[in-house]
Amino acid sequence: MYAFLAIALALAPFQTGLATGSIVIVAVGLTAGAIWAARLEQNTLAGVLMALTIALKPQIGLPFLFYYVVRRKWRLSVVAIALVTFLSAVAMIRLRVGGAPWMQSYLYNNKVLFAPGSLGDFTELNPLHFGLINLQVPVYAILGNRNVANMVAVLIALTMGLVWLFLVTRPGSKRDELLELSALAVLSLLPVYHRLYDASLLVFPLAWGFVIFSGRLKVLAKGTLLLILPFLVPGGSVLDQLQHTSHLRALQHSRWWTEAVMPHQAWCLFFLSLILLQALRLPEPETES
Repeated sequence: MYAFLAIALALAPFQTGLATGSIVIVAVGLTAGAIWAARLEQNTLAGVLMALTIALKPQIGLPFLFYYVVRRKWRLSVVAIALVTFLSAVAMIRLRVGGAPWMQSYLYNNKVLFAPGSLGDFTELNPLHFGLINLQVPVYAILGNRNVANMVAVLIALTMGLVWLFLVTRPGSKRDELLELSALAVLSLLPVYHRLYDASLLVFPLAWGFVIFSGRLKVLAKGTLLLILPFLVPGGSVLDQLQHTSHLRALQHSRWWTEAVMPHQAWCLFFLSLILLQALRLPEPETES
């Protein structure tokens, strides 16, 4: 427990989130509370916490709500959906009454976010693109085409998501909720725009790795922890600064540097997804479930 807490709090995503005042930290905390309440069958409380997560950061909360819908946790799901709908309606009415052009502003902000050279751009036009952890970053480094990279990354993530769905819904499969949620959390980081602080979701596979560290799946647990360790430092940002120094400037023209080293955290998430899917595929003894 102490090792888990030490590593979790030392993760660069948490440190970055706290330093920037990101709402992601609150959203991940609410998600953990919702999971805890759901395990205690406090489904109304879990639904409220999940709704608050979605209201604050939809891309964090929605995959977890999808999980509980798949698991037919109807009370939790209905409470969450109803509360999110209510909060959204109140917000939209308030903005409408105040005369704020919220829809136009929302659409414009999203357009700007993914425009060439903006924070959401995963190409070299964005000087901070190695601060992103979604799969488009390494795929673009290999293929060099924005549209193809986006399509390939989404297709890979969709395929892995369908594998996850098959594994968690197949008849006779043993339930390991923490593993199922951990795999989904990591998969949710792959297909769309995510910055380093969104990797705070790694606390879930980190916890799973410690839980089964000495069990039959200890090899997969060690692989999980090993792939999380690079997130103890903001690797993409650090390397981006280092490559501009006189000693490493030549590396900018090396393919292995731009395709493997610089986007290494996105690769870590990809391989971590494979490990967690493999763990879902393997049967577990009752003592570990």
